[in-house]
Amino acid sequence: MAQVVSENDNASLADSQSSGAPDNDLKTIDFEASLTQLESVVRDLDGEVKLEAALKLFEEGIKLSVDCEKFIKSAEQKIEILKKQADGSVNAESFESESKKILAGD
Repeated sequence: MAQVVSENDNASLADSQSSGAPDNDLKTIDFEASLTQLESVVRDLDGEVKLEAALKLFEEGIKLSVDCEKFIKSAEQKIEILKKQADGSVNAESFESESKKILAGD
């Protein structure tokens, strides 16, 4: 059953999340917590919520979505797959190029 959220609940939820990390400090973003909060916002929006509260929840959901996307993109940029060569040297290859090889079946 959908959870009905009062405007006071929405305001306190928004206040607790707006005091979070700055957008540009990805090290302090807790991806799992942001994702959990985003899922909660979606559940709340599925319920019967007044228009004003729904707009606040939607805005909060967009912010959380952007934060999660930034975290994922940052993680992808940091991932390098190291391949050990026959002579013992190590070759770093970007995550993106390795994932393309995997998808292509190489």
